Amino acid sequence: MTHFFKTFSPSTQLHDHEFSSFEPSGWIKNRHFQTIVGSIFKTDQLSASRTFEITIDDKKKSLCQLFHQGSSKLVLLFHGLGGKTDSAYLMRTARTVLSYGYDVACLSLPGNQDRSPYLYHAGDSDFFDAVLAHFRPSYKTTHWVGFSFSGNLILQWLKTPKEITTAVVVSPVTDLQKSVQRIDAPSQWIYR
Repeated sequence: MTHFFKTFSPSTQLHDHEFSSFEPSGWIKNRHFQTIVGSIFKTDQLSASRTFEITIDDKKKSLCQLFHQGSSKLVLLFHGLGGKTDSAYLMRTARTVLSYGYDVACLSLPGNQDRSPYLYHAGDSDFFDAVLAHFRPSYKTTHWVGFSFSGNLILQWLKTPKEITTAVVVSPVTDLQKSVQRIDAPSQWIYR
């Protein structure tokens, strides 16, 4: 069954796992502190079962770290702008997802961690088709998670129906121009 968008209320049941709404710790309610603390406190790296490249076309490739534990369910994690497959937030997410019994694939955007002469951009979501074609035969369900910039790309990609189970986007960039203006604002100096 293909889900395009689904809204979850606090305490929604999803695939036999209960999720509740996010409530930050009292000392870290500020959005800037959440961003900074998450990048300072590193997570122990996980050891991938397999690391390989998925060839998209003659110019594009995507690096994949696969954490395989024999599940028929796969969660695909895509980093945000400037991230990579072993970014701390991806490793924390992968560790949590693995604890629920899913296999996990952490994937790079094309041209980010490989030697291809290509650099990803905001209009390039077609590489997800190659990723889907690579994993779909091996898994009963695929769950896609895009952080920030990748979230934007996943939303673009889902404009047409896809044979995936679910998609989740975390802080997607939905208006690139406004996002650039915001990050260039003097108050955002710490992120540069």
